[in-house]
Amino acid sequence: MEKDLEKLSDLTNNNSSPSELMELVHLQIHPSLQTGFGLQTKMAMDGQMNMDGQMNMDGQMDMDGQMDIE
Repeated sequence: MEKDLEKLSDLTNNNSSPSELMELVHLQIHPSLQTGFGLQTKMAMDGQMNMDGQMNMDGQMDMDGQMDIE
């Protein structure tokens, strides 16, 4: 993960393309954070992500940035 964060810093400092940044974040950093912290996305039964803003601290946060610790 450290190398990925260093690479992210290099990409941003060198004004790399948005697609390069997204690829690194979504394919490398995000999965590492999910695994390392036991994070899960909240999915509706139809497989769509629930964007009603409700996320609890058993892996979830409100979209306004408020954390609910249960």
